[in-house]
Amino acid sequence: MRIAFFIKRAARTGSEIALCNFIWYAVTNGVDVCVAARYGGELLDQLPPNVPVFVYDQWRWTKRKYAGLLRRLRGDGNGFTSFVHATFAPDVWYVNTIVQPDCVWEAKRKGVKCVLHSHELEHMLTHVPEESAAILVGYPQLVLAASNASRHVLECLGRRDDIEVCYPSINPLLIKPDSDNVKKLRRELAVGDETFVWAMAGTLDPNKNPARFVSIALELLRKGHDVHFIWLGDFDSVYALYVKQMAQQSGFAEKITFLGARTHDYYDWLNAADAVVITSFKESFSLIAVEAAHLGKPVVSFDSGGITEIMLEGMGAVIDSWNDTDLIRAMVGVMNGGIPFNRVVAENRAREFSVDVQGQRWLQLLTKYFGA
Repeated sequence: MRIAFFIKRAARTGSEIALCNFIWYAVTNGVDVCVAARYGGELLDQLPPNVPVFVYDQWRWTKRKYAGLLRRLRGDGNGFTSFVHATFAPDVWYVNTIVQPDCVWEAKRKGVKCVLHSHELEHMLTHVPEESAAILVGYPQLVLAASNASRHVLECLGRRDDIEVCYPSINPLLIKPDSDNVKKLRRELAVGDETFVWAMAGTLDPNKNPARFVSIALELLRKGHDVHFIWLGDFDSVYALYVKQMAQQSGFAEKITFLGARTHDYYDWLNAADAVVITSFKESFSLIAVEAAHLGKPVVSFDSGGITEIMLEGMGAVIDSWNDTDLIRAMVGVMNGGIPFNRVVAENRAREFSVDVQGQRWLQLLTKYFGA
């Protein structure tokens, strides 16, 4: 089986990190793959070294491989997918996320078998033209949903058959924080051993709600709690600047740290925290919740969707009221032990989302629908 994976940014988003883990699993199990990305993000450097990579952005080809064969294409997405298909000759196209309907259209035009992997909840449908609904729902021979919450969105749009839930995965072999570095990072934050550090990860966009993250931090700080808040991730926008300025002008700027996008030390920073708080409005899954569980960290979150498919009693708290006061009360409960945390439960739950477990199910589904 030869699979061409079509991805968007190759950035450290949950959907693309999860897919990167699956690609590694596929390659180590003898599947021939290539990756076609619209933008040349950092995850491309973390793919298996023998995987052919094609990169195209809206204005030009980014030369990575096949440089002598590339020509400038001005917004011609079909030309790009045709080039990938002709060069690699895949049996199956794998379209990651519903925001690439043009890839599904082109697969149908060529008569190529297609997988659509949906990581989205309904808020992301605003990024997809209405006329694309029929092709997204009707053409793919297999739709993979990142959670039951995500599956329900596609079912509401009319997909009834050949839709399977396959949870995103973590690769435990890559999550090995350096304990000495963790101590160093906490010193960089100028926090004491007793300071409780809360973390969140994701792009600085309204759905992840970093503004609420700052507001919650300020409420706890004004009440005198010895806490520090760190955010892993960034986004180049005025909204991101606004959120950072909220913290900067609050009077507690030294207690709220925006660390930007992290790569090699991401898990060190996450491990330097004592717990994770998820402020998102919508999450079809929540990779950071699984990462936190693997590292033995409690999680507090609003009921943003797929989080309820991860959390078990003893792993933290999920709040369904959407009331900041209730979320803060749960955070205080985690800090003072009023909400007990069972590290063994969390770590065992995280293993269920390891790439060895979910990758096996994923590859079995691909084999079932498309053959060996």
